[in-house]
Amino acid sequence: SGGPNVEGDRYRHQIELKEGAYAHISTGAATKLASMQRNYSSLRQNITLAAGSYLEYLPEPTIPCRDTRYHSEVDITISPTATLFHSEIILCGRKHYGELFDYDLLHLSTRVENPQHSELYADTMLIEPKKRGISHRGIMGDYDIFATALILTSATMAEPIYSDAHELLHNNESIFGGITHLPNDCGLIVRILGNDSGKIKRTMRQLCAIVRGRVAKRPMYDDFVWR
Repeated sequence: SGGPNVEGDRYRHQIELKEGAYAHISTGAATKLASMQRNYSSLRQNITLAAGSYLEYLPEPTIPCRDTRYHSEVDITISPTATLFHSEIILCGRKHYGELFDYDLLHLSTRVENPQHSELYADTMLIEPKKRGISHRGIMGDYDIFATALILTSATMAEPIYSDAHELLHNNESIFGGITHLPNDCGLIVRILGNDSGKIKRTMRQLCAIVRGRVAKRPMYDDFVWR
């Protein structure tokens, strides 16, 4: 969209990769969630990856403005031999306007299943900072940006990716992050906290480069100059 998401907007992404297909998907700019009075905006992603396919979804950050309400639902169907790198960066708001977790609600859900429709992984995050503050220890602490990288891949491929990503996160003093294995041997998840969107974006690209190098055996492309 050329402008911000406004209340009543309902966006839908339908992404399907056939057997052996490779793709990289990004966005041209950050997704801004405008202030809202009565309604909400939403994004539903349906992602299907066939055998041997490979997808990188590396969008620009999401910026929830004051009083916004947003629902994001990601449904993924993935073959055991496919790989998906799916990233998400959520800012605290427009800091230059004094917005710091001043939105009403973020509801972020993800569900992963195999082609036989057996659930592999599910996660739901409901954030209502006006009802319960999140700037304290155990949630955000002193950080104001959180990001997630979902790496769905085979158990064999997950091990070297885990090792490389763990080293990257351990040696990166500009962010606070961790990596863990997902259930049902379906891959890995990385959670990152930080205060500098540029440094988090670079870390996401580095993680994506690790996955691309291990799975696709290709180097990461140079970032676009306008970023």
